[in-house]
Amino acid sequence: MSNTNCCANLLSQSECCEILKKAAGDVDLLKYVIRPVSNNVVGFLGEYYKLLVTYRKENNEICEKSFFVKSLPLSNELQRKEINSLGFMKKESVLYSSLFVEMEPYSSFNWHPVIYLRRDDVLVLEDLAQSNYTHECFNYNSPPKYIRAVLDCMAAMHANSIVYEVKTGTNIGSDYANCVYESSVRRENSWIIAGLQAIQHVAKHHPNLQSEEHQNFIDMKLIPRLECIFDLQPSFQKYRRTFCHRDLWEKNIFYTKAPEDLRCLLIDFQIACYCPPGVDVLFFLYLNTNRSNRKENLQDYLDYYYNCLEKFTAEFQVNVQDHVTREEFDASCKEYKSLVLTLTGIYTPVVFLPEGYLGTMKMEDPKRYHRLMHVNRNDFVLECIEKFRDAGVIALDAIEELVEYLFNECALN
Repeated sequence: MSNTNCCANLLSQSECCEILKKAAGDVDLLKYVIRPVSNNVVGFLGEYYKLLVTYRKENNEICEKSFFVKSLPLSNELQRKEINSLGFMKKESVLYSSLFVEMEPYSSFNWHPVIYLRRDDVLVLEDLAQSNYTHECFNYNSPPKYIRAVLDCMAAMHANSIVYEVKTGTNIGSDYANCVYESSVRRENSWIIAGLQAIQHVAKHHPNLQSEEHQNFIDMKLIPRLECIFDLQPSFQKYRRTFCHRDLWEKNIFYTKAPEDLRCLLIDFQIACYCPPGVDVLFFLYLNTNRSNRKENLQDYLDYYYNCLEKFTAEFQVNVQDHVTREEFDASCKEYKSLVLTLTGIYTPVVFLPEGYLGTMKMEDPKRYHRLMHVNRNDFVLECIEKFRDAGVIALDAIEELVEYLFNECALN
């Protein structure tokens, strides 16, 4: 069944009326239609649609408005069951409808879209394209100006979390334990497991990792070292934790269209969690900049982020040094570098493929798509590295950096 047929009854007329009333006030809904965003836009944890409404205002003016709709997979039953079992959509639904509402008074910075309707299987959000925001595609090497815009937004989100807890005497980690738990880096997450296996497979064939020492390490020690990421969460508790996004690759970031006033909003909070902010920041940097960019700018990026964090907390008379000292922030970045490199090694072989490639497969061959995402993608990743030069360079670079880091770390121990 096509996405177009699947989504026709995704929302009821009464729900569309409710959405429109929140967005435009007391107007008359004339018609509505739901259609797929595009086969070129693939959601790894759901499917994306546009709700287009036509309505009449009190003065009889006819207007149109669009909304962004995010749903559990409709056309792929295997993927729907997989994602539903992990609770990703329900988790994000609670975040938008409850936590974000409570946090809003404690931030001067808007860092997420407006929500208009929530169900456990569907979210209807502001259409950011209609609000003059857009995606930018930098393929693993975002310019410093754009990196700083995201760091500014991340600092606002983390500061919002700190200020909210300080001013209300609450703890997000315990009060919202049902939706800020670690839902991604788990042994039960087949997408992560398939990604770890693909890292080893690519490393085994990597042209720069063919020495006898590297090959022995890849065969005997790499998987156990990679699987250490599953045991790191208890150590997070020794650091001040905040609400973190933890999935900031380029498709989850919208920038303002006006470059002279560059700002951004963050979307897709399905794997958000409560962890040290350094993990969030470092993962964003490693997933959106190449090694030469980081070699030149990493320290400046970390300095910029921390200065923004200080600024946003100070707006509400909260001293960030009482909660996340610079020394603790730097220590967390160092301690969790292996986690960040491993996640980058999992993401890069799939998220930087040509636009539409996975989306088309997801629509035309959902069983193959499910198998590659959740069972075994080893040969597929190698084929894509050969087939798509730019994406291949990104994947090979990320996996080489990861293996070299773990290899050297192992040698030191």
